Amino acid sequence: MSKDCRNIYRISRELAGMTQERVAPFLGCAVRTLSDYENGTHPPDDIVRQMVKVYRIPALAYWHFKANEHLGEYLPDVYEPQTCGDMGFLVVLSSDDLEEALMIVKEVLADGRIDPSEHGNMRRCASLLRAVAGRLISAALYVETEIAQNDDLPDAS
Repeated sequence: MSKDCRNIYRISRELAGMTQERVAPFLGCAVRTLSDYENGTHPPDDIVRQMVKVYRIPALAYWHFKANEHLGEYLPDVYEPQTCGDMGFLVVLSSDDLEEALMIVKEVLADGRIDPSEHGNMRRCASLLRAVAGRLISAALYVETEIAQNDDLPDAS
């Protein structure tokens, strides 16, 4: 596992402006256990779920799955918009690519089947749709994070 992947938990905690000592009770684990998670030990999904809630960073769930699960490689890549403008730009790009993908689908499926000669167009369509999915997930995670950061911190109970 790369250093960046291993530290997504530490990075998220630091972005939330919290210490390990402050967070551990919210996660229901010892400070040493949290340190282990931040240094390469794979945390269980229920701990990551609590991290998402406490840190108020919904993208952590996605990064956790993408980086640590065997099937994560099949998920679209996500980006980290830094501003509302970045998020809006991702949505606009998605709209443009979705329009192109729709045109390909209409053209290829006009006769009700996909001929081998049309496989290249359909590969292009799949690539466009994967890019759209990644951008829209990125935008949704940005919005959810912005909203979550305005919520009150959950109780340790």
